[in-house]
Amino acid sequence: MMVSEDQRPASATPLVETERDGDYRAPKPGDRVLVLHSYPPVPCLHTFERGLRELGHDVVCVGPHGDYGSAEVWRDVDPGCSYRTVALDAELDDIFQLIGGRPDWVFYLRPSTGFLPRGLAECPVPTVAWLEDEFKNVDAYHHLSYYFDLVGTAYSEIEDSFRQAGHDNWVCFNYFTASWLTPEEPVRFADREIDISFVGHSVPTLTRLRCLELEKLRRLTGDGVTVCALQGRFMRDMMRLYARSKMGFQHSGQGPPNLTYRVGEAMAAGAMVIAKRPNRVGGLVRPLVEGEHIVYYDEFDEAADAIHYYLDHDAERMRIAEAGHRYVSVEAPWTTQVQAFLDTHVYTIDADFRARRSDRLRRFAVDARRQQIDRAWYFAGCSGQRDQARMELERIRGWEDDPYVRCMYATCGSPNYAADVEAVLRAKPRHLLTIYNYADRVFASRASIGAKGVLAAIQGAIGCFTRVNPRALEADEIEGLMAFSDARLRAYITDAYLEREHGAQLRERLHSLLLAQLYKNRGITLYEDRKYADAQKALSRAAHTLADDGYLSAYLARTASELGRAAEAETLYTDAIRCEPHFAEAHCELASLLRELERPGEAARLLEDALLSYLSLDASRLAMYLGLAEARIALGQRDEARAAIRTGIEELESGTLDTGAYTISRQVGAISAAESKELRRALGGLADRARGRNGA
Repeated sequence: MMVSEDQRPASATPLVETERDGDYRAPKPGDRVLVLHSYPPVPCLHTFERGLRELGHDVVCVGPHGDYGSAEVWRDVDPGCSYRTVALDAELDDIFQLIGGRPDWVFYLRPSTGFLPRGLAECPVPTVAWLEDEFKNVDAYHHLSYYFDLVGTAYSEIEDSFRQAGHDNWVCFNYFTASWLTPEEPVRFADREIDISFVGHSVPTLTRLRCLELEKLRRLTGDGVTVCALQGRFMRDMMRLYARSKMGFQHSGQGPPNLTYRVGEAMAAGAMVIAKRPNRVGGLVRPLVEGEHIVYYDEFDEAADAIHYYLDHDAERMRIAEAGHRYVSVEAPWTTQVQAFLDTHVYTIDADFRARRSDRLRRFAVDARRQQIDRAWYFAGCSGQRDQARMELERIRGWEDDPYVRCMYATCGSPNYAADVEAVLRAKPRHLLTIYNYADRVFASRASIGAKGVLAAIQGAIGCFTRVNPRALEADEIEGLMAFSDARLRAYITDAYLEREHGAQLRERLHSLLLAQLYKNRGITLYEDRKYADAQKALSRAAHTLADDGYLSAYLARTASELGRAAEAETLYTDAIRCEPHFAEAHCELASLLRELERPGEAARLLEDALLSYLSLDASRLAMYLGLAEARIALGQRDEARAAIRTGIEELESGTLDTGAYTISRQVGAISAAESKELRRALGGLADRARGRNGA
C-alpha cells in the first residue's frame, strides 16, 4: 500500500509544539513500536528491530524497498521480518492510520535507501533514531537529528560532536558485539583453514583508512599467511567465512579508530578478533578485556607480529576466541544489549519530551522552510535521491527567489542549472557555495568545455573566495549541498563537522577546504594543458590545506617529473602511495620513474608488493604486470619477465584470479574492448622482447 504525499507548499510558520497528552506514559516493555526502516533491512540495525520482537514488543515495520542484499536471503534468515510499503515521504499520520492507530513510540533506523516520513517535528509519541555508526553523513545528520527525542550512536566521538554543537538528545550506546547472526553449525575453534579474514566495505575514497590497512594485511600472503579480505559477503555467507577463519581482522575505516559490528559477528563465529586499538569504547554493557576477549594493535607492524604469533601459538588463539565467543553468546548476548539500551535510554523518556523537542527546534531556528531544506539535504546528501530533494525544495513558498534554496535546487540536478545559478548570483553575487559548485561542475566537464573556459571559471571563483573574510560569512553562504567531482573532498568535509568546529570556526574551515579544492582543480587543468610550472604553483597551494590527499601528491609528482625534478617526483609518488590505498596509477608511474633512474630492482619489488594487494581485475592491474615485465627485462631476468607476462595474459583472457583462499571474477565492463586490444598488443610486444626479439 502506498501512502499519498501532501503537495501543499510549506509556510514560514515556526514548528513549535508544546501540547502534552494528559494520558502520557513512558515507553515500557510490551509497547507497540512503529519501526521505520527499509526492507531488506540494514543487518546491523536489524539488531534493534529483531530485539524488540524477541523481547515481547508488538513491532510493526514500515518503509520502502531497499537495496541492501536480497529479500530472498532475508526470508531465509529472518522469516518473521515483514514490512508495509509506503512512499519515501509518507505522512506519519497516514502511517499511523495504515497500521491501525498510534503506536506507543517510533523507532527510526537509518534505511539503506532514502526514507524520511513527514510529521516528525509534531509526532505525538516519542521518537527514537539510530542514524549512523559511520562518519560519512555526519554533516547531514547535524540537520536532521534535532527532530528526534533520542538519537543513539555507538561512537563517543559522534555523541561529543553533536552535544558540542548544542544537540541535547544524543547518547552513546555501543552495541557492536550485539550480533544476532549465529553460525549454522556448532562452533569449532580448531582445524580452520583460513588464517585471517575480513568482510566489509572497502571503497578507497570512503573507507580509506581501512583500505590502507587491508593492503598491508593482504601483503602478508607473501609470508605464507592465508588472507581472505572480501566485500559483498552478507549474512550466512559472511558467517561461513568467519567460521573457517582462525582470526578476524577489524578496522573502522573512517574517522577515529573504533570497533565495528564485525567484532561481534566474528566472535559469534568463533574467530579470534584482532582490531585497531580504539580511542575509546563507551556505552558497553560489559567490559571487553584486551588479551582476554580481543587482541588490539596500534601500528600495523604490531598486527603482523600478532598474526604470526597466534598462528604459531594455536592454543592461545583458541583461548581468546573461546572467550570472545562466550562474551557474545553468554556474558553479553545481543538481546541483553538491546534490553540495556531500552532500560537505560528509551524507557526513561519522560512526559516533557514534546516540550524539549519544541525547544530544541526553536534553538536551531527550525521553521517550515528549514524543515524542507533539511529534508532535501538528507535525500540528496545521504541517499543520492536528487529528484526527491528537488520536490522537497519546491514545497517552500517562494523558493525560486530564495538564493540558498535555489542554490540547493541547482546542486540537486536541476534541469535548468545555468538559469538557477544566474538567479542566485543576481540576488546574491557573492554566494560562495553557488560559486564553488558552479566552478566544480565546469571542471568536471572540462573535456567538452576546454581548458580556457575552465580556468576562467575557477579563477573567478578563487577571486571571490579570497576577497571575503571567512569568519564574517553567514551559514547559508558556505554550508549546504556541495558538488563533489572529487570524492576525496567528502572526507575532509566530514572531518570538519566531526571535529567539534561550529559557527564561524566551521565556516572558516569549509571556506579553506573549498578554496583548496579550487586550487587543486586549477592545478589539474593546467597540468592537462601542459603548463607545468603554473600547475605546480596551484597544486602546491592546495597541498597546504589538503595535506594527506595522495591524488593531489600524484599530480604534483607528475608535474615535478615533467619539470625534470626526478628526486622530488619520487618523494611525491611515495607520499601518494602512503596516503591512498589501491592507487595503481601511482605504483605504475613510480615504477616507470625508477626504471628511468636505472633502478629496476626497486621497481620490480614495488609492483610485486602492489600485485599482492591490488585485486581489482581491471586495466590498472594488468598495467602492473607490464611494468613488472619491463623491470625484469631491464634486470636481464627473462624467465621472470615471461612469467609475469603469462600471468597477465591468463588474467586478461580468463577474467579470474585465484588467490588461493578464494577466486575473484572480473566485473562486467572493468576492461573495455579497446583496452583489451591494447593490452594484448602490449603484452605480446613484451613477450617478444623477453624472448630476445626486436632488438632487445
